[in-house]
Amino acid sequence: MESTLLTVSEAARRLALGRATTYRLVQLGELPSVRIGRAVRVPARALDEWVAARTKGAVADGFAPPSGDPPPTVLGRRRLRRSV
Repeated sequence: MESTLLTVSEAARRLALGRATTYRLVQLGELPSVRIGRAVRVPARALDEWVAARTKGAVADGFAPPSGDPPPTVLGRRRLRRSV
C-alpha cells in the first residue's frame, strides 16, 4: 500500500485554500501532517478523510457541522505564538 504525501501547497490547492491558511491549519493541529526534517507533508488519504469528516451531513444539515463535533477553528489574521 502506497501512501502519497502532498506538499502544503498541493494540499492547499486540493482544499481551494491559500498556502498560509493551510500552514496555519497544520500548525494548529487541525490538519493531519508529517514532518520530515524541516519539510511538512500532508498524507493524501488523511486529507481526504479530514475533508470527509467535515462534510458529513453538510447537505442534509444545511452546511452545519455534524452534531458532536467541536465548532470549526476560526482562522483570523492574528499571528500564532511560537512555543519556546
